[in-house]
Amino acid sequence: MLRIKKPKKQEDQADLEAFLQWLVKNLTPNPDGSVSGPFFSFDYRVRVEVLTGCVVAEDLEDTKELIRNFVQGAVIRLAKSQVEKPTLQDFDRALQEVVREHLKKPLQTYQIVFPLHIRGPWIRKKRWLNVLSYRFRNGNWVRVLQKKGWEDFYEEIKVRHPGIEERSDFWSNTRPFWTRVKARSVGEAFYKAESAFDVLRAIANFVKLKRRISMHFGKPSPLGICLPPAIYGVFKEDWSYETHYYNTEYHSYSYARPAEFSPKNGKELEQWLIRLAKLDPRMQDLVVDSLIRYVRALDTIDWRSAFLSLWQVLEGIARPKGEDVRFGEIVKRIVNLTRAGPSIRHLIHGLEASRHSLVHQGRFPKENATTEVSYLKVVSEIAIERFIEVARSLPTPEHFTEYYKSVAQPERMLRTRQEVTKLVLSSPK
Repeated sequence: MLRIKKPKKQEDQADLEAFLQWLVKNLTPNPDGSVSGPFFSFDYRVRVEVLTGCVVAEDLEDTKELIRNFVQGAVIRLAKSQVEKPTLQDFDRALQEVVREHLKKPLQTYQIVFPLHIRGPWIRKKRWLNVLSYRFRNGNWVRVLQKKGWEDFYEEIKVRHPGIEERSDFWSNTRPFWTRVKARSVGEAFYKAESAFDVLRAIANFVKLKRRISMHFGKPSPLGICLPPAIYGVFKEDWSYETHYYNTEYHSYSYARPAEFSPKNGKELEQWLIRLAKLDPRMQDLVVDSLIRYVRALDTIDWRSAFLSLWQVLEGIARPKGEDVRFGEIVKRIVNLTRAGPSIRHLIHGLEASRHSLVHQGRFPKENATTEVSYLKVVSEIAIERFIEVARSLPTPEHFTEYYKSVAQPERMLRTRQEVTKLVLSSPK
């Protein structure tokens, strides 16, 4: 289920309730049961985003997009019930009702097509790839075009997204992968499978770009070479057309050639997937979240967003239990985790200074923005790889938190602690 993580400070709780009340006040119930309101305005969306950040998933496999949908549903429910000044307690009750209603819906099977921006002999020979709990089947466009609902899908995107159907750079530089998903709604099916697909793209980028510094001249382009699809198709179990999703940021698939995967690259990617599958579920969630933030930073040419997203990768790795930690401590943990030598340590501290300048003063270098992001990308790659390596021996977030406390201690103190711990464990109780 979902629960609300209430702020410790009274003023923060008051802010959240004020956001909630603003949202409810600005929605108008209609006679037909629908609700009107400024759903796409910045003021509305930012308040929904803040409330979403306060909701924690427990015993329910939810992506942030799904949680955001549940939050929207709870706000709409409160608007329909015409609660004048809803509290966080009212919000919590409405949220639980929305989730319970969702869980009562029957499971349905969907087929979702994810165009993958990869080429080479290895990928052509792969029949499928298992990513987390999803099997992505490899195909070709000739075969997919023969599916029952493809013509309906094609006609709709011609009307709603004119030009995509004619983009030879997209269709000729991607391979159609599709997966079967059981879910209670189209949105749930798509967002869960999309997370797994983004993990696949993240690892593909990681394998090809690991520790590579990019310097761009002329027209800006993303750092990644396995780009997100321009459009995705969602079909019912019998392949009749259901709906589609699309990418709001334009990418040139001919300018950025698809990642050329050799058998060696492919073997490394498959080893990554196996290591990820063997992790403790909580540690796996941390790595998945880091990989998704990593690949989305590589997808964009908004260098500020990319820079902050990569710092979020490091913050997540440094706070395995989600505990409150000073930023200086986060940097210290990353330095210790990566076993950084002098050059990397000074690089991390330089990137920390750039982050403070961006967050607190709104300043970010224009001339060498790509270089700053590239260096932080390399640090993130070292941290992710090292995190997975250590996680083999320290399987839970609790273990990792203790690791961060211990790795900063001098050897003499660690040996003393080891002797004392050995004595305590051997003493009868």
